[in-house]
Amino acid sequence: MHHEGNPHFILALFLLISCVSCLEYQEARVTDFEGANLPPFIDKTHVQPAPSEVLKAIKLGNNCKKDFTIPPIKDPNQNDILYYLWSIKKPNDLYGKLLQPGAGTIRVENRENAVISLSVDRQTIENALGEKLNDTFFEGTYLIEFYIADRKYIIPENRYTDSNAYEDYMHWTISFSNLDC
Repeated sequence: MHHEGNPHFILALFLLISCVSCLEYQEARVTDFEGANLPPFIDKTHVQPAPSEVLKAIKLGNNCKKDFTIPPIKDPNQNDILYYLWSIKKPNDLYGKLLQPGAGTIRVENRENAVISLSVDRQTIENALGEKLNDTFFEGTYLIEFYIADRKYIIPENRYTDSNAYEDYMHWTISFSNLDC
């Protein structure tokens, strides 16, 4: 196909060249975030047990417990008080049941060193669910969830906070057994 002298070809070529020549390198500018609300951040590389670990069934027999630990939370907003929740739920449930201590607060002066932990045992689960564990409880999988927000949870059971809040989240998919340790 011969394009020399074809006015449509010349126009298309001109438009293509002019568009390419309009592109100009600009240095990236650092934006001033002062006054902006930025989300807190969980450093998942130091969480115990590691969220990527496939946990064996957590034993809930006599004298059994499993500890979950969250390292200090990072938050670019130096003056934010942080609020957290622990819950347990079935994977398809919208909301879980709060695990005691359920909700907590990390004050600004403690944020650099605050390690948040939860010990899960039979009593913790029964308190959260409001009933004794039966055989059907041990047949399913569950999520242990941890939420951290930069605004107070108004209704902790539903993780409801104001619309300006930011949160980070993580979970562990687990099962339980009725065996002793």
